[in-house]
Amino acid sequence: MSDELQPWFMPLESLEAVEIMTETAESIRNVAQYASLRKELRVQLLNAATRLEDFCKMVRHGIVDPSLMLGLDEMARDKKTTYLQEIMEALENHVSAHNRRRA
Repeated sequence: MSDELQPWFMPLESLEAVEIMTETAESIRNVAQYASLRKELRVQLLNAATRLEDFCKMVRHGIVDPSLMLGLDEMARDKKTTYLQEIMEALENHVSAHNRRRA
């Protein structure tokens, strides 16, 4: 990984971030369940855990899934560059295939 800060996550970093958020939601839920806390704080912690879990579910079950991101990353590494047009074409093909499977 590069030392330069980039305004986006690389595919593997995105997957790792979702895994970290999932583990964090579980930890928050356990604290809320087993710690001696005021009711208001317990509710806030449970709500935060639920929001994190919902976000992770949305990311994991989205049309642009982790396997597509890893595939695009591999394609970019093979060509040593990433062209926006190729990425958009790959996304369009993936979404079209997804829509055909749903129909």
